[in-house]
Amino acid sequence: MVVVWSNFSKENLKNFLQTTLMEKENAIKYIKKLVEYVNCLKENNFLGKVLTRYDNKKIYQLIFEKHRVIYFIESDKIYIISVIHTVQTIEKTFDNIKYFFNDIDE
Repeated sequence: MVVVWSNFSKENLKNFLQTTLMEKENAIKYIKKLVEYVNCLKENNFLGKVLTRYDNKKIYQLIFEKHRVIYFIESDKIYIISVIHTVQTIEKTFDNIKYFFNDIDE
């Protein structure tokens, strides 16, 4: 399995770095740990729970400390759709899911 980060999920991490109250060094360490945790999906891809369904596809959620990692599995790839803080609502992520699938279908 290969983990593929969407542009939206990369932007989520960049925004976290820019807006967090953590010291920058600690925030970078946190993100590295988050990425390492997400990489565990390569061996245990159904580690998260089903969050919702979109167009007959299961969308999963994996919790890492204070963040939700939203992902989708297709054949040998794990697509990271979004990474959001647990206090944030996931409506924006739900809105983004349809755009994500349009991007990978093209």
